[in-house]
Parts: sequence; structure tokens; C-alpha cells
Amino acid sequence: FFKELRLGTGHKKGAEQGIDAYVMNLWPSKNFQSIAFEIKVTRSDFLRELANPLKRYPAMTVSNQFFFVTPEGLVDVDEIPTLCGLMEVSEFGDVTVVKKAVVRPKQSPTWDFMASVCRRVARAEKLK
Repeated sequence: FFKELRLGTGHKKGAEQGIDAYVMNLWPSKNFQSIAFEIKVTRSDFLRELANPLKRYPAMTVSNQFFFVTPEGLVDVDEIPTLCGLMEVSEFGDVTVVKKAVVRPKQSPTWDFMASVCRRVARAEKLK
């Protein structure tokens, strides 16, 4: 599990773009399944995301599923794009899958993405 994972390294175009949360199964028998999560806490932020679908494309290429995560009732399930899912978080922290995300094949990760993951792992190891 990674929170706020960048999609690349350095300062070239797209490297600073990130995924709010990313999880990957580490076993070949599970096909290294991975999920990207985009967290939206305001309606205006969600609507900006819908207006710019290319923003989520990089996260979708490195994941098999893509979920929006919002407070309960922030969005209508019908507003969620076709390939995406929706998880809602209650005021008590309970998480409910309101709409399942389509499971899709993912592309092979780029070296920039792998370097970003490795940097995060190295940073975590240094903190131990």
C-alpha cells in the first residue's frame, strides 16, 4: 500500500502527477492485481476531475481497477465514469463499495514508475 505515490521521478512532464493511494497484490497467483484510488472530499474537486478525464489515465494504466473514494453522499453513482468504481466513507470511517470498478488489464510499468516505487520503499526502510 502506498499513499500519494508519484507516477514518475524528476521534474519532466507528468512525473509530478500522483495517485492518492495505490495497492498491489504481490503474488503471481493473484496476477499482481493492483488498484488506484482517487480521493475526493469536495463536490467541486470531483467535478473538476470529471471535466479532465485524461488526468486519471496514467493511474489507470498502472492499475487493474480505479476507484473514486468520497464521503457518503458526495456524488451520485450515475456520475461515476464507466470503467471506474466508487467507495464511500461514512462519518465513522466505514468504507462501502457503492460501485465496483471494472477489472481491466494494466500496462507494464514504466521505469519512471518503478523508480518512484523503489524510492518510496527505500524511504520507508530508512525510517525503520
